[in-house]
Amino acid sequence: DSLPVKCDVVLLSHVLYFLPDWSVALQKAFDTARDSHIVVHLFAGGEYGDLLSSWMPRLTGRSAATFSDRVGEVLRSSGMAYESRVVQSSIRIPSLEDALTISEFFFESPQESWGSQREELREWYGQQVQNDTIVLRAFHEVFHIRKKSL
Repeated sequence: DSLPVKCDVVLLSHVLYFLPDWSVALQKAFDTARDSHIVVHLFAGGEYGDLLSSWMPRLTGRSAATFSDRVGEVLRSSGMAYESRVVQSSIRIPSLEDALTISEFFFESPQESWGSQREELREWYGQQVQNDTIVLRAFHEVFHIRKKSL
């Protein structure tokens, strides 16, 4: 079902990972936008992207390696015109425990269920420490979808 409102801008920032059917979500966003913009924001690489793509399948059984490819495929198959751009940021996490808590959210999996992989993940984070802070580069792909021609 479509939403009962129309919006000038629809922002999907780091939400598609958690939805089962991306094509339905993107179509609903497209239907909700007036004539304007839908912006989709996803992890696309860097140390944090590497973390998601390598650890998510191990901890949840779901692949995270093809976020950007999947969105591109859905948009192309739906005939939606879009532009995309990769931007870089850094994530600074003050402690190992905070890093594990953030991972618990992104993996949608409680640390208690990680078993022996929890220690491997601790070691992985330990390799990312700079000046007593965990620093992860993250690349994000931002898709700009317009109903009117680009």
